[in-house]
Amino acid sequence: RQVEPPRGKAHWDYLLEEMAWMANDFRLERKWKQDAAKKIARMIAKYHRDRAQDEARRAQRERQQLRRIAAGLARDVKKFWGQVRKVKEFVEEQRADKEHQKFLEQKLNQMVDQTEALTKALTVELGDAAAPAAEGDEEEGEEYMEVEHLGDDESTLLEEEALLAAAAEAISGDEAAVLDREADVPLEQVLGRYDGYLEAVAREEDGGGD
Repeated sequence: RQVEPPRGKAHWDYLLEEMAWMANDFRLERKWKQDAAKKIARMIAKYHRDRAQDEARRAQRERQQLRRIAAGLARDVKKFWGQVRKVKEFVEEQRADKEHQKFLEQKLNQMVDQTEALTKALTVELGDAAAPAAEGDEEEGEEYMEVEHLGDDESTLLEEEALLAAAAEAISGDEAAVLDREADVPLEQVLGRYDGYLEAVAREEDGGGD
């Protein structure tokens, strides 16, 4: 077989080389564009991811700020209503003290009225008991009336002192309960407590008259 002799490049050879170069260039450019597109896509995804994280952190900071503000307002409101409650308790306490004092004054006035009624009743009974013994001469009758008047005054003072001491003891002990019981006691029962004292006074008057 004979060897073909070398030949020079023709137009077609140059055209084929140019087409090969262009194909390689297009392949490289396509690869570069794909890499660039991937890079840009990753950058865009990172941007949106960072933006979402920033928004989440901003929302969390806003929620924390709102919670701090709400906690401060809640403390202020709690403090305000605590002060209002203290003022209300103080006013109620003052009102209760006034009502209790008024109640004690009423009970004391009732006891004083009962004491006056008892004193008047004792004075009338002692006067009735001393009337028969007042018979006699005029001088002796006058002296006896003076002594009887003094005895009545002394007994009245003793009665008042005893009742006032009992009232003071009742008020210092259990004021409200004792005053309630004393207010409901009838006058006959109170007079019954002093039967011995009345008999002693009557015996002294009888002895003085003899």
